[in-house]
Amino acid sequence: MPRWLSLLYGLAAVVGSVVGLAPLVLLLLQGSRFGFPGELVLSLALALYSIGIWSGVQAIRLRDGWTRLARWFWLAQVPMLSSSTVSFSVSCAAGVWIYLRQGSSRIGAGVSAHLGTGLQWSYGQARAELLIGVNILALLAALLLFKRWGHEEEEALPFPPTEAPDEAA
Repeated sequence: MPRWLSLLYGLAAVVGSVVGLAPLVLLLLQGSRFGFPGELVLSLALALYSIGIWSGVQAIRLRDGWTRLARWFWLAQVPMLSSSTVSFSVSCAAGVWIYLRQGSSRIGAGVSAHLGTGLQWSYGQARAELLIGVNILALLAALLLFKRWGHEEEEALPFPPTEAPDEAA
């Protein structure tokens, strides 16, 4: 992976996660007002942003294997769901969602974008529509992390490579 791209990944993950982490810590300190489901979601978001900081620092430092954890960090930001039962979306640094909408005899599609870190969640809300979407920015980021960029991130073999037999023998 080119150095500039790993720096971009690292900066986006670290800055976006720190911006998301600061208000989460304050909310968790007031945790008694959220109850179990709220505290669980906030704790999961805290874990996600912590992973973002860790993988971002590893990307900036070009540590071997930094992409393994970063893949999961970006993949966790891909889905978006909004229904009467549960609503959830999370993004770090930026998000561009393509979504399908179904509600009160209407079916449609849309696009939504923002710059910044966001966490939206709710449960048990009375909503008349269902939204299902994908954060294409996070999906693209994750897919690029699965791409092989050359020899920099060769996976270690679980066994020693075999040598070709001597042709002279």
